[in-house]
Amino acid sequence: EFRRVLFRSKIPAGLEQDDKKFIYDLAEKAKVAVTAGSFFGKGGEHYIRLSYATSMEEIKKGVARIAKYVEEESK
Repeated sequence: EFRRVLFRSKIPAGLEQDDKKFIYDLAEKAKVAVTAGSFFGKGGEHYIRLSYATSMEEIKKGVARIAKYVEEESK
């Protein structure tokens, strides 16, 4: 059984802060799809939203890809 849960996270300092540009770059380079916080309103700017509507195995893979992306883009 899967539950739909959304998690909101601020884009780390030192990375692209335009949430729309950030999500497209993340998708292209890390092959991870997330949603721009601004899609949910002005208060969501500089945030991304992640959905946990998949298996734990896929979540772990996605989080590892995001971590690698953040590490590489922070250099």
